[in-house]
Amino acid sequence: MSDFSVLIEIYRKLKKDNVAILGLICVAIFFFFAIFAPLLANNKPFVYISETEFSFPFLRFIFAPDTNEKLVEKTFNFILITFLPIFTIFKTKSKNIKSLLALFIILIIFPFIFVNTKLDRTNWRERTKTEKAFAIFAPIPYK
Repeated sequence: MSDFSVLIEIYRKLKKDNVAILGLICVAIFFFFAIFAPLLANNKPFVYISETEFSFPFLRFIFAPDTNEKLVEKTFNFILITFLPIFTIFKTKSKNIKSLLALFIILIIFPFIFVNTKLDRTNWRERTKTEKAFAIFAPIPYK
C-alpha cells in the first residue's frame, strides 16, 4: 500500500464525517490567523510618508522582530512571506516560475539571518498625528 493510497483512504473517511470536516476547517482558520497575525494586528505602519521621510517600518519588524520570542516570530514571519510562493510552486507546471520562486525563497532567508533586532518603541500613530503624515496601519491596533 503506497503513501498516496493511504491519503486517499483518509480523505474518504474524513469527507463522511461532518464534525471532522468542521474541526479541520476550524484548525485551518486558526492556522490562517496565526500565520497572518502580523498583517492583522501590529503597531508599526506598513508605509509611512511625511514631509521628510518615506519608509516601511513594518519590514524591519518582519525580518527582525523586537520581541523575546525571536525564533517563533521569525519562523511565522518567514511562513507569512513564503506561503504563497511555496503554494504556487506546487501548483504551477512551469519550470521557470518554479525556479524563480525557489530562488525568491532562498534569497528571502538572508534578511532573516542578517538583519539585527533594533528596539523600536516609537508610537507611530501619535507620530503620524503630530507630524501630519500619512501612514497605512494594520486593521487592528496593537500595543
